[in-house]
Amino acid sequence: MSASLWLENLTAYSLQVALVAATGLLLPRMSRLRRPRVLYSYWQALLAVCLVTPAVSGPAAPPST
Repeated sequence: MSASLWLENLTAYSLQVALVAATGLLLPRMSRLRRPRVLYSYWQALLAVCLVTPAVSGPAAPPST
């Protein structure tokens, strides 16, 4: 795997996680979640989604030459 392909995959993953995290930060405020136990479960689920994102989307294929 070349360095440029690895960097492209890292950039794509970072953007996906940033989008999920930004959306995830807004949802508890919009829904007015206040109970600590519910918030804790919510943040754990959000972390799991961020960590599973690369497995779901998969790496970018190398360009064919």
